[in-house]
Amino acid sequence: MKRRNGFTLVELLVVIAIIGILIGLLLPAVQSVRAAARRLQCSNNMKQLGLAVHNLHTANGLLPPLTAPNQYAAISVSGPYQGRIGFTVFNWMLPHVEQKALYDQCVEESDDGGFNTLGTNTAHFQAVPVYLCPSEPNRQGPRGFGRGLHDGIGGPTWWGTSNYAANYFVFGNPPLPDTQGAQTFTTLRDGTSNTTLFAERYANCTNSGSTSSVYTTLWSDSTSYWRPVFCINNLARTPTGAGYPPCAKFQVAPDWFRTCDAGRAQSPHSGGMNVCLVDGSVRFVSGSIADDIWAAVCDPRDGETVGGDW
Repeated sequence: MKRRNGFTLVELLVVIAIIGILIGLLLPAVQSVRAAARRLQCSNNMKQLGLAVHNLHTANGLLPPLTAPNQYAAISVSGPYQGRIGFTVFNWMLPHVEQKALYDQCVEESDDGGFNTLGTNTAHFQAVPVYLCPSEPNRQGPRGFGRGLHDGIGGPTWWGTSNYAANYFVFGNPPLPDTQGAQTFTTLRDGTSNTTLFAERYANCTNSGSTSSVYTTLWSDSTSYWRPVFCINNLARTPTGAGYPPCAKFQVAPDWFRTCDAGRAQSPHSGGMNVCLVDGSVRFVSGSIADDIWAAVCDPRDGETVGGDW
């Protein structure tokens, strides 16, 4: 009789066990590579935001205001940005991130009274790819991609979200206090390489475990609670007094639904957060950075030099 070639049951089980071990060893490496790729894309997004602000400063001689007073009010600070209803700094950047058509639509809607209507065709409904981080923890959640989650505070339902926020101390006017700044690079006394321009934020953030108290970050909303800002340090994202109180340090990878503090910035990346400096450079800041060092690099006029290793 001819002998048949094949595996015994024991040999088959050994092979399966070896394959399982190899997959177990490989999976963390694959996940790490994917996380690194997402962090790199996020860094590239921030680089584009920095370049957009430099283009605006070159064209207009001033940095754009952080936000209008609210979605119904016009920017009142004198200068080239005056008169636009409901604009944030992210509206002004649109032509410089390959979104000129969307910018023109924003201008048209501003001329019609601001961003106070709902609908899939409105400008503020649109998802802007460069304003979204691929590591956003609720990217496929109830809001859908690039949309706002109804939060029970009045509902920014279906408004386009942002994973990036602008520094109130740079784009606002803390001495008044007001979210409408009119600064130039020369007024930032600490220098462009020592001041944070943009940080990351979760699109949706709450520590309640309930959708009735979610705080959403929207790229085209100048209304309290939803402004794309950091360093105001409160849930309403509205300055409560004049001056430069220490900017609250960011959170690293909190649970967006249970442990997220909407009064500060958040990073979805393990170990730290991407930031864009005023000079346009992007760096990854460790989550272990001291609170006072973080506050120093967010304050553009405190005179503190923190060195290059922060």
